[in-house]
Amino acid sequence: MKPYGFTANSAGELSSHPETRDATIEIKGIARRVNNGYALAKNCLEFVYYSGKTAETLEFFPYAKADRALKSVRNSRTKFKVVKPGGFGFYHNLINLTGEWLVLVLRKKLDLTKQIDYSLLDDLTHLQKRILLDFLEAVKENGDSVFEKNKDVVKKVLSMPPETSLPALVSFLNVPEGGRHEQCTVFAVILKIARINSALAKAVVRQASKDKTAQNYYLSQLLEKIP
Repeated sequence: MKPYGFTANSAGELSSHPETRDATIEIKGIARRVNNGYALAKNCLEFVYYSGKTAETLEFFPYAKADRALKSVRNSRTKFKVVKPGGFGFYHNLINLTGEWLVLVLRKKLDLTKQIDYSLLDDLTHLQKRILLDFLEAVKENGDSVFEKNKDVVKKVLSMPPETSLPALVSFLNVPEGGRHEQCTVFAVILKIARINSALAKAVVRQASKDKTAQNYYLSQLLEKIP
């Protein structure tokens, strides 16, 4: 983690971590090699978090901010939970309190109960299926960088008939998380389509919510944001 850096440098980088069931951070120390590993540091990392599934976020603020936010400061060579089952850590941020690079190790267990339903592509044309699969692979490889690196693929998805693309894209919300904001990228594309086809999008998302085919957090957020 860079000097005085955050895990979320803007509100848009925040994550509710719905794909994570349990996560632990180990603070190795400052990135200066010494005989017994990394250099020790006291009070080097601040953990800002919530103990339940409620949080208020402010635009352009570097972490989820609300009166109920909790904070703790940690030393190097310690381990602590950043996400626990039941909502602990829902919206959290780590802040490097030092002027040097800090080495952290993340270990987490994923909730893999929801999977992408590839059968939704069975009745599509070969071209439509290829466009959606190319988009999914681009998201896995580049995350939110697809809007720069894979503009043509995104454009093709946005030009598809929404009744064809939306059910598959909602299922794509179950894409494995690899630290590149993959789910949020799919979410953003769904929202682009939904802003033009709001009635259809709401119907598709409501059905997905009823059938529990994707993470409820993303589905509820879509219903709030679709005009």
